[in-house]
Amino acid sequence: MSILLVDIGNTRVKWALLRGARFTPGTPLVHEGKADALGALMKRAPRDVERVLAVSVAGARLNQALTRAPRARELRVEFVKSGRKAGGVANGYKDVWRLGADRWVGAIGAHALAQRFLRHRPMLKAPLLENRHVEARHPHSTSASLLRA
Repeated sequence: MSILLVDIGNTRVKWALLRGARFTPGTPLVHEGKADALGALMKRAPRDVERVLAVSVAGARLNQALTRAPRARELRVEFVKSGRKAGGVANGYKDVWRLGADRWVGAIGAHALAQRFLRHRPMLKAPLLENRHVEARHPHSTSASLLRA
C-alpha cells in the first residue's frame, strides 16, 4: 500500500510517497493559487496509491481542488488538523487550531526524529526532551507557538 503525502503551502505543493517505511519525496509544484496544480499532482501519482494524507495552509479553494481530484480514482483525501495531543507532543494553545496544521505535523515529526536519535544515544536522553516547553516565534509576529514535549 502506498500513501500520498501532500503539503499544500501558500505558493507550493510538496509531496512524497510512503511505501511501507520507505519515504520518497517528489518534486515540489508551484501552484500560484491555481487549483489545476493539484489535479496535475494526482495525475502523476502512481496507481498503487491507496490513501491521500494532506496538510494545508492554502485555504478552502485549493483544499477542495485536491479533494475533487482523486475522486476519479476513488480516493478520499484526509486532511490533518491540529489537535490537543499526538505522537508525544502536546499543543499548548487554548484554541488548538491556532497552531497551524503544518507546524503541528512538523513538531510531531521533529519529536519522533529526536526520540529515534536519542534512543541510540542513551547517555544524552535524560534531561534533553523531558518536560520541556518550546516557544517558536516568527520574527514578524507578536504571537508564539507553544509546544510541550
